[in-house]
Amino acid sequence: SGSTVDISEKYELNHLPFYTSLPDAYGITSLGRAFNAKANAQQNRTMLLAFDNAAMVDQIIGVLKNDPIVEYIEKVPYDTRQLIPNDPELNTQWHLTTIGARTAWDYANTGSKIVIAIVDDAVERLHPDLAPNIWVNTKEIVGNGIDDDNNGYVDDINGWDVVNNNQFVDPPTPDYSHGTHVAGISSAATNNGIGISSIGYSCKIMCVKATGTSANSISGGYSGIIYAANNGANVINMSWGSSQYSLTNQGVIDYAISKGCILVASAGNNNTSAENYPGAYSGVVSVASTTITDARSSFSTYGAWVKISAPGSSIYSTLLSGTYGNNSGTSMASPLVAGLLGLMKTLNPGMPNAELINCMYNTADNILPQNPALPGQLGAGRINAAKALECVAATLNRPPVAEFVANVTTISQGGSVLFTDQSSYTPTTWQWSFPGGTPSTFNGKTPPAIFYNTPGQFSVTLTVSSANGNNAKTRTNYITVNDPPSCVTINLPTPSGWSPINYVSGLNALNGHVNGVNSILDKEKAMYFDLSASNYQGIVSTTVRFGRAASTNPAKIVPVRFYDGTSGTPGAQIGVAELTMERIIADVRAARNTVIDLSSSVMLPASKKFFISIDLSNLVWTPTVKDTLSIVSNLAGQSTTSPIWDKKADNTWKNYGTAGTWDFSQKSLYIFPQLTSRPAAVVLSPKNPIVCAGTSVEFNGTGSV
Repeated sequence: SGSTVDISEKYELNHLPFYTSLPDAYGITSLGRAFNAKANAQQNRTMLLAFDNAAMVDQIIGVLKNDPIVEYIEKVPYDTRQLIPNDPELNTQWHLTTIGARTAWDYANTGSKIVIAIVDDAVERLHPDLAPNIWVNTKEIVGNGIDDDNNGYVDDINGWDVVNNNQFVDPPTPDYSHGTHVAGISSAATNNGIGISSIGYSCKIMCVKATGTSANSISGGYSGIIYAANNGANVINMSWGSSQYSLTNQGVIDYAISKGCILVASAGNNNTSAENYPGAYSGVVSVASTTITDARSSFSTYGAWVKISAPGSSIYSTLLSGTYGNNSGTSMASPLVAGLLGLMKTLNPGMPNAELINCMYNTADNILPQNPALPGQLGAGRINAAKALECVAATLNRPPVAEFVANVTTISQGGSVLFTDQSSYTPTTWQWSFPGGTPSTFNGKTPPAIFYNTPGQFSVTLTVSSANGNNAKTRTNYITVNDPPSCVTINLPTPSGWSPINYVSGLNALNGHVNGVNSILDKEKAMYFDLSASNYQGIVSTTVRFGRAASTNPAKIVPVRFYDGTSGTPGAQIGVAELTMERIIADVRAARNTVIDLSSSVMLPASKKFFISIDLSNLVWTPTVKDTLSIVSNLAGQSTTSPIWDKKADNTWKNYGTAGTWDFSQKSLYIFPQLTSRPAAVVLSPKNPIVCAGTSVEFNGTGSV
């Protein structure tokens, strides 16, 4: 209508066709004139529709577009003030203007809980422009000399020196200024009336010192990544690298990503396209450097492996002794990207990392016109913080997405499973359903151990919800519970006469553990089993009780090996399974046994005599690095049925109580194999057993047992 009368006052809303066509589910609250002041006919007949269910805005628009009396419909633009921090040096920070930081800050600024780890030479924690944003490990008590949070690090209040293995992360000399400059770029305290601003605004800085006696040598970079990943870092910045690829280091990167970290690295300053690591590792956001004109910085490495570009020439940031200055390098471009990702995650912490990163890539500015000779060599373009935050803001009304995993999916009757919520987009309620399990339902994010007492295959469902909607995830036949009648577990439950103990070597375990890692550098600890009088044919799982476990690298592998014991000493290997220190540490902290379910049965030798060994070879015991792993045993003299053997540093096997090894009367490690008298049998059935040459045959294994 072209009438200048306010129709929301003249007519009942329920009489308006385009109003009554909207379901109650939309939560319509009002319909009235968009502008109170009289204007022309166009403005006077423009109406403003308000509703509660923001997640359904696109559906509402779709309905009203089809109404013939509606000329057009659109979302009200979300206009906000443009925040200008009061930091006096802001106007000298050209890089923040170039990437649109002021608009980005309007979306997210104060109160961030996002942690950016600066793995570098050192960070000056008391710099007045860094101190307010330094991460604090609230689980530690300052200066009491105790590892209060049991994370393996004593008094790691603001971070850790992973090379010198202490809590002192500040620069020891003026040469160690690189990390302080990097930290300021990522998240110097902003709008605090002093110094500079930063794209991260109020993100927290975890200080990880990765250098020893040389400030230029990041000798502990990958150990620093593991520390950051294990202690809650959301984003990890790595402004360092080399041209050498390492499978081990790729494993460290994969581990950090599995812990929910976003890893950002400098592309390098070699002015070539050669790959530089960690930037070129799979899963890392590698960053090239640009100038004030968006041209590639003359020093910057480039290449098809580079993911994104950011300003890195003459970047003004924090320096030692509370000062400031300019530095150039991809080392400066990388923390700018890390800080932007931290700001994006501040706005929507529940957004999946992959989608967050894609928002940054998809909103980057095209800089090919400034770099015509480098098509596809500078990643997605130069970061645009304003557009990246706008992209994230568009996800705030999305309903949550349910996701979860189990620690094991195949167990024996009576066993338990732990489930971990991995849902995204910030659910506020969780409803679990465990058919066949006990308990069968649970309300909350973290369910207790679910026990399964009936053989079979069982599905699991998780339903999550928030004010924006709900979502359910069902994993069909996710948990397999094996039939136990043909199975037996040796010595479990433990005999009543056994008393668990962790034997130490030296006062207060100064030299490690007898049944684990120690200064003598024992390589394996094995239990001997003689089941020659039984009809058991295969091992289906093994349970181990560890009493102590710690490592600065939880990604380390601890193999569980099975040996032929026909000769009475460990012979040929007949099977192997792998544990990670991360899982062992988690089990020790939860005071639970570690259960190793084998993907395929380990068949026993004809003698039915065998050894099960815990391989310690990947763990270390040095003056500076001490992995800890101890297998629980019973007290000396309580059992002689399953004697302990160990493989010494010279690869010879010794039986406890004999020359050259530990002088203990024979006893038992808490290693409990589960065996079956009915090994798996394969039955393959062809759909059509008679065919002509050249035709295909379909098979199924449904008859297998």
